[in-house]
Amino acid sequence: MNSRINYYWRVIATGWCFLLFGLGGLLLTFSVFIWIRLAIRDKYKRKRVAQKTIHNCFRWFIQHMVNLGIMKFKVINEEKLSRRGGQLILASHPTLIDVVLLISLLPETNCIVKKSLFKNPLVRSIISAADYTSNSDDPEELIDSCKKSLDDGQSLIIFPEGTRSVPGEEIKLQRGSARIALSAKKNITPVTITCNPPALMKNVPWYKVPKSPFHITLKVGEDLNVSQFLEKSSMESKQARYLTKYLKDYFTEEANLL
Repeated sequence: MNSRINYYWRVIATGWCFLLFGLGGLLLTFSVFIWIRLAIRDKYKRKRVAQKTIHNCFRWFIQHMVNLGIMKFKVINEEKLSRRGGQLILASHPTLIDVVLLISLLPETNCIVKKSLFKNPLVRSIISAADYTSNSDDPEELIDSCKKSLDDGQSLIIFPEGTRSVPGEEIKLQRGSARIALSAKKNITPVTITCNPPALMKNVPWYKVPKSPFHITLKVGEDLNVSQFLEKSSMESKQARYLTKYLKDYFTEEANLL
C-alpha cells in the first residue's frame, strides 16, 4: 500500500515539476530577463549575469526534484568541471534533464540550443540574453560559432548524440562534436550520465515514472587530448571519424561501469 502511494505521489510530483519548469520560464522571461536586457547594456556582462541566473534557477530546480523524492543525484569528480578558460564538455544524453543537471553545476557556460527556440516567445529572451549557440542549419557556421565561443574563454556543453539515447540500444554519435573539438584544438572533458532505473527517456510520456526514485550519476572523466587524433591523419574527415569512434567506445564502457 505504501509503495503504491509513493508511486502516485511521484507521478503527481513529476507533473508538478514539468508545470513549474514551464511557469518558471514564463515568469523569468517577463520579469528578470526583461530587467537584465534593459539594465545591463554591456553584452559580455549581460551574458554572464544571464548564465549565472539560469544556473541558480536550475540548481534550485534539481534540488527541488530531489526534495520531492522524485530522484537522487550524484556527481563523481565534480572538481574537474570547475576549470575556466574554454572548457569543452561532451556528455552522454540519457534523460530529458541532462542539460539542466550540467548547467546547475556550472555558473557560467554556453550550450547548443535548437534554432527553433530562438523564435519561441516564451524562452527566446532567456537564451538570447545568455548568448547560447544556435544549432544552425549550416554545419560550418555552427562549428565556427562554437570555436569562437571556446576561443573567447567560454566553456561549452555539447551532447554528441544530438538527441537522447534509448536504454538497451547502441549509442550513436554524430561527428559534429568531434569536428568542433578538432577545429578548436580543445581538449575534451567527457561526462558520462547514467540513470537507474531509466526515467525521462526518449519517446516515453512524463507520467511513466519508474517504480522507485531514479538515481542519476554524472561521472567527469580525465581530459582527452585531441592532438593524438590530429596526428593520425591529415584528412579532417578521418580525424573526426577516429575521435567519434573513440568517444562512442568511451561512453559505452563508462556507462557499463557505473
